[in-house]
Amino acid sequence: MKRGLTPFQRGMTLIEVTVAIVIIGLAGGALVGTLSYLSGTGNTSMLQGQAQTIANAYLTEILGKYFVDPNVDGEAARAQFDDIDDYDGLDTTASTDEFGNAAGNFHVHVTVGAGTLNAVPAADVRRIDVTVDYGNGSQVIASGYRTRYPNP
Repeated sequence: MKRGLTPFQRGMTLIEVTVAIVIIGLAGGALVGTLSYLSGTGNTSMLQGQAQTIANAYLTEILGKYFVDPNVDGEAARAQFDDIDDYDGLDTTASTDEFGNAAGNFHVHVTVGAGTLNAVPAADVRRIDVTVDYGNGSQVIASGYRTRYPNP
């Protein structure tokens, strides 16, 4: 009997094995690079989402207030704010909800100024910008307009 390979048996040459190892190594390197990029951006995306939610909450709170002060101006605490101008210049280093409950370690700044909306008179429009800082100098901004109309 003859020993060795039969016509139906084949092996791989050294060149084929080397090429296969190189291809698998390149694919593995690309996979590791992609996974490391994704794991590095996950935390930033979560912070950005939280900051945007906080900005939207502040904006919603402000838009629900009167256009002009219904009684006397100069409320000192946020819990007493009853019109949108009270929020102008609000600058907090730790965000809270409307009732003073902590909402995260985000820096919030609010500006209320004149705005323009097509045919609405300028005296009847205010633009509200809520800026929330997060991370390394990153920030999100939520903007909205409040017009003078009959208050509830």
